[in-house]
Amino acid sequence: MFSDLRQTLQTLCAVDEPLVRQTRPVSGYLQVAAQVRQLHLQARAAGRRVPLLLFEQVDDSPAEILFNLLADEERLMRLCRRPSGQLLADNLRASGQSWQAFSRHLATRPLETASGCSAALAGYSSATSLAVLPQLHYWPQDSGPYLSLACLYCPLAPHDDQLNGGVYRLRQLDDQHLSLHLNPGSQTARCLERYNRAGQPMPVTICWGTAPAQLLAAVFPLAEGGGTLALAQWLTGAAPRLLKLPGGMRVPADSEVIISGWVDGRRHIDEGRFANHSGFYVAGGSCPLITIDQVWLRPRPLLPATLVGPPPTENQHLGRFLWRHLGVLLANELPFVCQLDCPAELAFHAAVVVQVRAPGKPRQWQEMKQQLLQHPLLQRARILVLVGEETACERPTEVLWRLAQQLPTAVQSQAGRLLCDAVAWRYQGRCLVCDSELLCHETGMAGAGR
Repeated sequence: MFSDLRQTLQTLCAVDEPLVRQTRPVSGYLQVAAQVRQLHLQARAAGRRVPLLLFEQVDDSPAEILFNLLADEERLMRLCRRPSGQLLADNLRASGQSWQAFSRHLATRPLETASGCSAALAGYSSATSLAVLPQLHYWPQDSGPYLSLACLYCPLAPHDDQLNGGVYRLRQLDDQHLSLHLNPGSQTARCLERYNRAGQPMPVTICWGTAPAQLLAAVFPLAEGGGTLALAQWLTGAAPRLLKLPGGMRVPADSEVIISGWVDGRRHIDEGRFANHSGFYVAGGSCPLITIDQVWLRPRPLLPATLVGPPPTENQHLGRFLWRHLGVLLANELPFVCQLDCPAELAFHAAVVVQVRAPGKPRQWQEMKQQLLQHPLLQRARILVLVGEETACERPTEVLWRLAQQLPTAVQSQAGRLLCDAVAWRYQGRCLVCDSELLCHETGMAGAGR
């Protein structure tokens, strides 16, 4: 694995990962986003991989901005591969653990620290304002600029050294404040509740431009808090390098930018409108307020960023990558599950295809379906399609396209979620067909019964 973001970029370029450098000055207000969007559309039209995109001069910021680090599966697999060559899916499968057990293991695992970590912030310059950071305003009706792909860390509870980490929507309100968008029930929201009950502000540290393992660990959903840094250690197979800040919090070393501050649970602000994965603007509502205390940055920091919006985007590939690897943990727990997949375009709409080994007895199969519907890992799935072993789960777009032809007869509604039992679907040549279509093909009545 890669120790920091700069080494990551150098290594990816050395193995012929495509890279586009924008050397001309560009504006962070809409212009950066427009060029990122155009590159994705061109790559899709040409049927090629989306290249890394490096902006060397955004307004008068000293930072370089890197897009598309997580923009395809091949690149993501490379970022997750251990030095020994082991793939993430193989390591998850070898663990033999369920999602909940894997999360508990990480939350209780003692965190080792690499030797030689400095307690000082040598090599960083300091500031007390967010004005030193690039201002990236992505869409015309967004309420302001956002920090994207920045990892936020906070203690699990007052007087607890164990950290929770995640990637959240951070809108820059002014030079001293950020809004923090938290989904109800998220791990960081629970941490903030503990601080609110104690009547204390919650300290937070934002690390922007961390090593890929830290970033992937922060976006990987875990059942319990406190395992983010341990997951990064598990991904790399090596103890992480941590940096001790003046306030005592330990955060990943080699971050390009480190922002320290606190959240007062009594202070909220209207986040305003923002563009999300649905392709529409939505109202963010009331959000906790982060007050900035200190900003440390390396000379000419390299910062990852991503454009959130309708496909094609970088986020959709990351979403599919996460679903597929969570499916490995699901298969560890439920032996009748083979694998899980979803179309990249629908990853954040949670349209999931689960390949299963269906039993011959209808009662057993009904019990298995209920296990899947009630599993906490699949609670977010709005569309759940169950296919048999003969169906190519790794081609989920084909499965969902066929499902669309069968609405509403092949679909059941379960508490606002759609469930499709498609285990009996088979292939006629290279075409996936359902039961009624099989009958039509066999009797020579193609097109009947629709």
